[in-house]
Amino acid sequence: MGDESVRLSREELYELVWSRPLSRLAEEFAVSGVGLAKVCDRMEVPRPPRGFWAARRLGKRSQERPALGEPRESAPTEIRLARRTEGDQIETAKEPVPEVTVPHSLRDPHPLVARTARALDRARPDYNGIVSPVGDRVLAIDVSGEQRRRALHLLDSLIKAMEKRGHSVRAGPDAKPQTVFEIGGQEISLSLKQRLDRSEHQLTKEEEKRKARAGWSSARPYAYKHSGQLRLRVGSLEGSGVRHTWSDGRRASLEEKLGQVVLEIGAAAAFERERQQRWAAQRAEWEAKWQAQEQDRARQEEERKRIAELRTMADDWASAARVRDFIRAVKESASEPKDSDDLQAWLEWARAAADKIDPLIRGPE
Repeated sequence: MGDESVRLSREELYELVWSRPLSRLAEEFAVSGVGLAKVCDRMEVPRPPRGFWAARRLGKRSQERPALGEPRESAPTEIRLARRTEGDQIETAKEPVPEVTVPHSLRDPHPLVARTARALDRARPDYNGIVSPVGDRVLAIDVSGEQRRRALHLLDSLIKAMEKRGHSVRAGPDAKPQTVFEIGGQEISLSLKQRLDRSEHQLTKEEEKRKARAGWSSARPYAYKHSGQLRLRVGSLEGSGVRHTWSDGRRASLEEKLGQVVLEIGAAAAFERERQQRWAAQRAEWEAKWQAQEQDRARQEEERKRIAELRTMADDWASAARVRDFIRAVKESASEPKDSDDLQAWLEWARAAADKIDPLIRGPE
C-alpha cells in the first residue's frame, strides 16, 4: 500500500515527539529518525533529551518536558509528512513470541558455553565476589559463584534459541570476554551480569581506630551485596529508545522473558543496522562536503598563483619596456661614435637582456 500525506502543526508534532521515541515515531512516517529530529529543530519543537525514554522505562524520574513556546517568524508552523499506511508499518510486535525453555541441568552445552564454564572455574572472584571468565573466545558474563550455574543455563538456552532462528554467535577475540550475535549481517553484542545492591559502608572498629589515628579512612565508601538478580544488556543502545536491558523482575524472572529477549534482540539489530546506515550516509555527506571544500580551496589557491604570476609577468613586461627606453637613451647620448664596436656589442647584449625579461618574447613559463 502507498503512503498518505498528513499535515502536522507545531502543537501536534510537539505532542507526538513527547508521546513515544523518535525512532518509533519515524516508523509511522516516510522519514528517518534523524530526518524527523531535523524537522523538530526547524519548527523549533523541543525534543526529549538523550536517555529520557530509558529512564522512563526503568521507572526513574525523567526530565519534565519544556513548554512549546512561541516560534520565530522564520520558523514554519506546520509540516506535511507522508504517513505509512497500515500495510507498510513495521509490525515486529505481532510476531509470536518464541517459547524458550531453560532446563534445570546443563546437558550438551553449546561449545562456547562449555568453554566459558571452564574459564569461570579458573577465574578468581573480585573484591565483590564477582567472577569473570579468563581466556580466549569466552562469553561476556559477570556473576557470583551462587549464580554461575543459572547464568550458564540462561546463556546456553538463549544462544541455542538464536541459532535456531538462523542467527550465529561468536565469543570475544583474544582475552576480551564478549558475546556477539550476527543477525542479518548486523552484529549485536550482549552481556550477562549480576546486579549488586549498593549501600554505604559501615566502618568496623578497627577501621574506626585507623581513621582516628590517621585522620582519614582508606576503607571503601560503599558496600556491595549480591542481589541474586541477573541482567542481560545489549551494548551501544543506551538512550536510543530501543529496549536494550532485560532483568529479573517482581512479576517475571529472566528465564520467563527469554522468548521476548530473542525477538527484541532482532529489533535491536534492525535499529542498529538503520543507525549505522544513517551514520554512513551522514559520513558520506560530510566527506562529499569536505571534498567539495577542498576542491574549492584548491581552485582558489590555483587562481591566486595564476594572478601572482600574471602580476609578475606584467612587472617583467614593464621592466623590459624601461630597459629598451634606456637602451635608446644610451644610444642617442653616447659620446663615442655610433658605429663603435664596443657600443654595438653592449647594445646587442642589452637588447638580448631585455628580450629575456619580456614575457611576450620569452613566452609564459
